[in-house]
Amino acid sequence: MDLIKCGRRGQITIPRDVMTRLGLAENTPMLLEVRDDGAIVLRQAAVVPIEHYTDARISEFEREGQLTEQELQQARKMLRRKARA
Repeated sequence: MDLIKCGRRGQITIPRDVMTRLGLAENTPMLLEVRDDGAIVLRQAAVVPIEHYTDARISEFEREGQLTEQELQQARKMLRRKARA
């Protein structure tokens, strides 16, 4: 266990050997959790890129999701069989 102190502005420093052991780099985004028992938990934040969909990309999704004529016919056949049953 390492002993650390809060600085004047509330900042703490994670010891270099701990950062190395955890694979943390400088400026790594972290999540801070304060638990009911007073424990402070730091976790590395997962940064996930977000794709902003353009109208063209949305149209591409719609085209890819369309059924072929053969698939439509098969689906209609199955529906007719279910309706008769």
